[in-house]
Amino acid sequence: MTARRLIWLMGPLFLAAGAAQAQTCSATVAGGGITFNNVDPIALSAVTAQSTLSVTCNWGLLAAPTVRLCVNLGLGNSSTSVNPRRMQQGTANALQYLVRTGSAAGLVLGSTETNNQPLNVQMTWPGGGVNTLTQTFTLYGEILANQPAVPVTNAATTVYTETFSSASARLTYQGYALPVLDPGTCPVLLASSSPIGFTATANVTKNCTISAAPMAFPQGSTLGTALNATSSLTLRCSNTLPYAIALSGGGSNAVTARRMSRTANGVTTTVNYQLYLDSARSQIWGDGTGGTLRHTATGTGYPAQVTVYGQVPAQATPVPGDYSDMITATILF
Repeated sequence: MTARRLIWLMGPLFLAAGAAQAQTCSATVAGGGITFNNVDPIALSAVTAQSTLSVTCNWGLLAAPTVRLCVNLGLGNSSTSVNPRRMQQGTANALQYLVRTGSAAGLVLGSTETNNQPLNVQMTWPGGGVNTLTQTFTLYGEILANQPAVPVTNAATTVYTETFSSASARLTYQGYALPVLDPGTCPVLLASSSPIGFTATANVTKNCTISAAPMAFPQGSTLGTALNATSSLTLRCSNTLPYAIALSGGGSNAVTARRMSRTANGVTTTVNYQLYLDSARSQIWGDGTGGTLRHTATGTGYPAQVTVYGQVPAQATPVPGDYSDMITATILF
């Protein structure tokens, strides 16, 4: 009789510890996910964003007071791994990112189904007539650095996304009658499950950068023959982004009649010169007015160099000295 009573008492205790689910739990992410704004791939730097995950449990009658919960973020519709994940635009354009918990350098959030670590927490019924408890956690998103080839489309800010199904983004939980019965691992066999709505979004912006090296013509005692020189512009533009480079008229404010100048004792003298797109020095590089041309191309996300061809044509030799001009290179995109 004593033995039968012992077995009869142990049976309900085991079931209450593992199978009784009189509590219900759910999880939500603020804004429905993580959004990265102003992502500039040619800046080569990481971009971070945060969102808040809220986990709420409600305890009813006969509820197990201790709950083991795991937030699983598996593979979205465009990723093949959780480290890194991939947002996509269209079918070919991808942007790598991570989702972490704990800190900006913390655990890479994963899922039990992908053999990566989910967010694993324990919640305990607060008692005292309080039957609902909410805990919040920060999700840290990171667009990985050094992705210069990520393209924009239609020369405009381009939205990359990854969506997660209810099976890949979900909360699993299980109640235990006593804290010591909680194994500390994510529940699997008898777990309840609740979907988490989650979408990762990145707004990828178009951009170009440009720098210039000075142009120095060779020294000469006379200008009876033409003097040639070259310089270069170094630029980087978003992948697939069309751009044009215009050169100003300098001090003369005339792209078809550029002049270097020298001022001494209140007297200004000038030397005529011109800038060209081609080595034959037949295509004047200007701003597109007066028959001049601009350099046009499409960005790749990587640095590119463009040669500027200069010429001082044969002309009357002015007062000896150093002549200079300041040209503004403008990149249009």
